[in-house]
Amino acid sequence: GLHSLSPLIEEIADMVRENEQVKSASSDDVDTTPVIFVGGKGGVGKTSISSSLAVALASSLEHDLKVLVVSTDPAHSLGDALDVDLRNVESVNGKKKPTLLMDPLTNGKLHALEVDPSAALAEFQSNLQLFDVSTLSSSLGMNVPPQLLQDLGLNELHTIIKNPPPGLDELVALANVLDPKNAEEYDVIIVDTAPTGHTLRMLQLPQFLDGFLQTLLKLREKLKGLVQTLQMFLGGQQQAVAQAASQMDVDKALEALESFQERTSKLRQRLQKSSATKFVVVSIPTILSVRESKRLMHELAEQGVCVSDLVLNQCVGKVNNADGSLSVEEASESMKRYYDRRVAGQQRWISELRDACADVSQTEEYRENTGGSNDSNDIVVKEVPFYDVELVGAPALGFIGSITFGSDER
Repeated sequence: GLHSLSPLIEEIADMVRENEQVKSASSDDVDTTPVIFVGGKGGVGKTSISSSLAVALASSLEHDLKVLVVSTDPAHSLGDALDVDLRNVESVNGKKKPTLLMDPLTNGKLHALEVDPSAALAEFQSNLQLFDVSTLSSSLGMNVPPQLLQDLGLNELHTIIKNPPPGLDELVALANVLDPKNAEEYDVIIVDTAPTGHTLRMLQLPQFLDGFLQTLLKLREKLKGLVQTLQMFLGGQQQAVAQAASQMDVDKALEALESFQERTSKLRQRLQKSSATKFVVVSIPTILSVRESKRLMHELAEQGVCVSDLVLNQCVGKVNNADGSLSVEEASESMKRYYDRRVAGQQRWISELRDACADVSQTEEYRENTGGSNDSNDIVVKEVPFYDVELVGAPALGFIGSITFGSDER
């Protein structure tokens, strides 16, 4: 397991035990499956930390937990971290099924899933689409003046249907994953979130959506009354048949939205319930990451979300001795081995990227895009040195720019 995360692992195990006690003591269908969000600035190692936490929990013989690790980041790398293919997986009703890892360490206790936020959003929008003024006017099967529907407040839907707020796609996907019908299969769920900005926008949406969907659902009776009134005035069996069919469509869409509204409301409550949800902030010891982590923790606190742990990744020169001591000779030798490994590893991946760039540059599609077969149009690989100081501010960034882009290697 992860030594530095062992207190968190014990806390999660306690949360699981408490959840089991709540379930056994309650006759209601209560789901308090612990959910651990892992978030932070892009590039700090959120996926490595979230996946390693999931593996540590699933491989614990002491706690015997069934774990689901989920990525909501549109730029998925969870499958790469776990070394499994999470893209080409079986789907049920258009939704990807979690993949069971078959390694001997987790022993069938770990499932992983990369959710598709865009597909989840498309499904949500399809239910909203029926309530667009022009769509509803034609689908009712009668000559309904659009102004009548606008007076009901339906025109406000146009913006959210056509231009959904940022983070809505991830929220919809997450609400589906945390639906009690899905979540109850697992003892704990680890969520590898998108970078900070995406996460904050996503966490701000449940309250907005809860109110929005409640308003929409109140239109159910108004719509029914309108259709019945129009049918009474217009009459005719054909209109009645069309009305009945369209009303079934409206009811079906409303039921789907009502179900989602309930999940959204529960998600908002869950996020603010420290006994069921924890947020782990991942950072690295650099000025940019530290500043963003401080902002993230403050904003999460303002939203009532419990930040339980801060993981500082990529720390150099630390050991796990009881007193934290390290002799000069040991430190020097440790850093030399670390440096040699980093150099060897980087050279391997630099070589692979150079080969990939060369291969792409020779493809017919690339040649067509660059307007010819001249080798001077090949992709140029630039290597930027590692600096032992943090380069912040215009002068420092200008220095990096001059080193990186100041000469033309073509």
